[in-house]
Amino acid sequence: MRAILLAAGMGKRMAGLGQDVPKCLLPVGGEPFLVRLVRQLLGRGVLDVTVVVGYREDPVRAAVEGAIGGRVRFLRNERYSEDVNIHSLALALERDDSPFLVVESDIWIDDARIGDLFDPRDEERSVWYTRGPFVPGQRGGVLLPDPEGRVLDLRIVQEWDESLARHRKLVGVTRVGPREVADYRRLLLEARDRSTRQYWLVPWIENLGRLECFDRDLGASGACSTNTPEEYRDLVRRLDDGAHRG
Repeated sequence: MRAILLAAGMGKRMAGLGQDVPKCLLPVGGEPFLVRLVRQLLGRGVLDVTVVVGYREDPVRAAVEGAIGGRVRFLRNERYSEDVNIHSLALALERDDSPFLVVESDIWIDDARIGDLFDPRDEERSVWYTRGPFVPGQRGGVLLPDPEGRVLDLRIVQEWDESLARHRKLVGVTRVGPREVADYRRLLLEARDRSTRQYWLVPWIENLGRLECFDRDLGASGACSTNTPEEYRDLVRRLDDGAHRG
């Protein structure tokens, strides 16, 4: 299975950190988010890794190539300033409808849980990965699974709401399986052509009834997304505390 990492965005929500680097190059656990993710994927035997770049392309390329070498393909999103991230994924899918992992480049996954992305039970299906319950203070993508893990509801929210207390928080990684990939690709390209100011998951949200998918929970300690400076600081602090205890 190929992997597509979305690293073209400007990361405006993280401006409060005061660091003059793209969001995907923020350090976590001793190396940038993006470098860590690429290294983890290659370490699991993924041979086809594409990184979609845009904002500050040169330092992003340099960081990956300096750490990994030439084992990664880069695509440039010329429209990154007007794109949320749907165009980035569309670029990688325009000529290929094989199954794939899509990975946002500002997330952290524990080395002990990265193998969950390649669970043999999921080879024939599409999977949304989560990091435990949706709790107060969080925002972004959430889902509601049934007892068998089938996703019943998928949405993007701006803040926690008590009515969503049974939902789980998306991490920012999705596996698009062989049964859904052709339909999703078509729906994504059509949605991109209508507007680039939307997330790549919107076409799936709008067509959940026809795109069967499942939840696989990595746990709150196994994965983390960083939608705000506070979430990033909390992650760094947690990893530092763990390193000191170790």
